[in-house]
Amino acid sequence: MALGITLDSGSPLIGSPVIYKVQASDLSVGHPNLTFHRVIVEITVDCDGFSTQTYLFSEPVQTEGSSTYVYIDISSALRAFADSFVYEHQTSGTVSYPVMAVKVKAWDEFMSNGILTTNYQPYQEGGNDWLTRYFIMGAFTDRERISGGKGRGVATLTRKPATGEVVPNTGVYVSPSAYSFTEESFFAGDTEPAAPATTVTDLSEQTAGQPFTLNGRSIYVDQQGLPFTHFQFVNGYGVIESAFAVTYPDESITKSVKEYVMTVPMQFNKINRNVARKVASRHTFKMSSGYVTAAWQRWWQEEFLNTSQAWVLMDGAWLPCSIIPDEDTAGINQADDKLPEVLFTMKLNIEGF
Repeated sequence: MALGITLDSGSPLIGSPVIYKVQASDLSVGHPNLTFHRVIVEITVDCDGFSTQTYLFSEPVQTEGSSTYVYIDISSALRAFADSFVYEHQTSGTVSYPVMAVKVKAWDEFMSNGILTTNYQPYQEGGNDWLTRYFIMGAFTDRERISGGKGRGVATLTRKPATGEVVPNTGVYVSPSAYSFTEESFFAGDTEPAAPATTVTDLSEQTAGQPFTLNGRSIYVDQQGLPFTHFQFVNGYGVIESAFAVTYPDESITKSVKEYVMTVPMQFNKINRNVARKVASRHTFKMSSGYVTAAWQRWWQEEFLNTSQAWVLMDGAWLPCSIIPDEDTAGINQADDKLPEVLFTMKLNIEGF
């Protein structure tokens, strides 16, 4: 059996690496003609609303000895499990997101003198008291990981700056609820942490021209009547939050056309003719963050433009859309000290109007 297994580095976010360190058995004595030796790691993932899944990983043992270790990243299995979760935009109430309970065990598998041996007495993390660790969706950025040492807890579920956001006084506003799990044990324990959640605030209850505080952030209510477009998107922490962009008077329509020749029966005065089959329209809009500070510029560029899933409110309906960044975005010009804006394109994922 494997001699030990511990969490070497990682975080509660499954989009970042979660590395386990396994001490392999020493097969240098008593196992002649050793063909191969590898460590098998089994992880069991359980989550409310989903069926329990089991995943296997393997890593070869390069050299035999009394202190030989292998390192295995299990985050890919956790991401595969989370792929079955379906996001939906929010219009009211509070919505929670999955918490994955994970147990890990390991054993040796080797071939000596042509005989395959698999040790089915695995070593469980935590020993007889099989340890459960808890994980949530999302990922840290590379910079956050580098500054976090061998691990990092979760202190917030939004990367928005604490001040400076401007929103309309109509519609709803989705914001991640307060959330903090910063202990270095990475959610290990007998008690499952609270599920990450987002709350929906009715903006019509807010006073134009006045700021209000929500989940520790100060938000300013627009009083100029700016032409805001409301997005809800999946942020880097794996929860949905709102973003309000300014619409440019620039809309384009994309049509796909496929031409083919229709053959008619052979006659002197009848000829083949071309037929053009057209796909319904896809609408594209130019968008802007509006003029923002350096901190908000970074948020738009590094968070909102990187989203993989978003919805936009148009004509009273929430429509799925794609956020397409411009290839280059200008930074702050230190010469004229003007505030920058982040430009991008929004393409509807539906056809027609």
